[in-house]
Formats: sequence, structure tokens, C-alpha cells
Amino acid sequence: PTTIINYVLRTQENIVLNDAAHEGQFINDPYIIARQNKSIFCTPLINQGQLRGMIYLENNLTTGAFTSERVELLSILSAQAAISIANSRLYWQARENEHRLAQFLDAVPVGVAIIDAAGHPYYFNQVAKELLGKEVVSDITSEQIPSIYQFYKINTNQEYPSDELPIIRALQGESLTTEDIYVHKDDKVIPLESFSTPIYDQQGKIIYAINSFIDI
Repeated sequence: PTTIINYVLRTQENIVLNDAAHEGQFINDPYIIARQNKSIFCTPLINQGQLRGMIYLENNLTTGAFTSERVELLSILSAQAAISIANSRLYWQARENEHRLAQFLDAVPVGVAIIDAAGHPYYFNQVAKELLGKEVVSDITSEQIPSIYQFYKINTNQEYPSDELPIIRALQGESLTTEDIYVHKDDKVIPLESFSTPIYDQQGKIIYAINSFIDI
């Protein structure tokens, strides 16, 4: 019934009709005339002052189906539904933003690697994958990163100490540039210039470390 839908959209008020076809201000709605509705309930879904949608229910078997107790329960459920809708939209927007950022980073002509606060690899752009010869291996610890990705100290055959890796040090709050790392990739040795920096959330807590690097 468009008259009810439009009324709730405009006023953001609940509508409870005990016998919609015979009483109330919506008896002339074409839908109600055609269906001869009995009980109707319609409520807006509001979250943080914004209309997120609405719930429309009808019961054509009996009048007075939506008692005050049922309306109270439906109002509680509607509030939860409004929160769920808002959260799902935020999640969708975050996923869209993440996808768009990944597209931008793949177009950057340097390697970009990101690890999370626990030291697990989180994201590599396309250049990083090509330089390192591997995809993101997320189920490893920070101590395993040098061996998995074959990081060595320049001019040595010594595996790079994990706690000295620039991207790991960035998780401690450092921003630094180094040229003392090389990667064993197949039968090649690739020296890297690397810049690492921490990424903070709004509370000032480090949530990621980002490392950009090039083949020198």
C-alpha cells in the first residue's frame, strides 16, 4: 500500500491498523481496497537518526493481530535490523574501498607489502609478488618471514634476522630506509632498497606496517 509506505517514509512513525479495509485513513488505498486487508503494521528502520529502510507486515486472517506486546517486540527487532543494515553497508563500503585501493597499489611501479599488527603478511601488490616470487603467505609468524621469502643480509649468505627486518621494526614505531637486504629468487639475487613505516588507527595504535621496495 503506497499511501502507508509514503506516510512512514515522510513521518518516520509506526502505523498499526487493526482492520485496515474498514477503519483509519488508508481505507482508500487501491492495494487495501483490492486485498481487503485486516491487520497491518509498518515501522521505519532508523539508525543514528537516519532512515535505513522499513518493515511492512500484514495479517489478512484476523483483525487486531498486532497487539501492543507484539508491536513492542517488533520495534525491538526493527532497531536491531536497522543496526544490521547500517553495519552491512559499512562493510560493503569498506570492501569496495579496499578493492579500489588494491587496484591503485597494483598500478604503482614499486613493490608494496603490508603486514598486520601480529606480523602476519596481509597484502602484496603485483610488483611485490613478482620481486619476491611468492604470493601472500598469511599463516606464518614474523620469525618465519626471512626464510619463507628468502631475505638475506647484503653481501653475505646470512638469513636476515627477523627482528631487524624494516617492516617488523615499523611495527615498533620506526620509519626507516635500508639498502642491506637481498632476495634469493630462483637462481637470481635481487638487492632491494626498502622503506618501511607504521600505520596507526584513530587511537594512535599501530595496526599495520607498510613496506615499499625496488630492485636496485
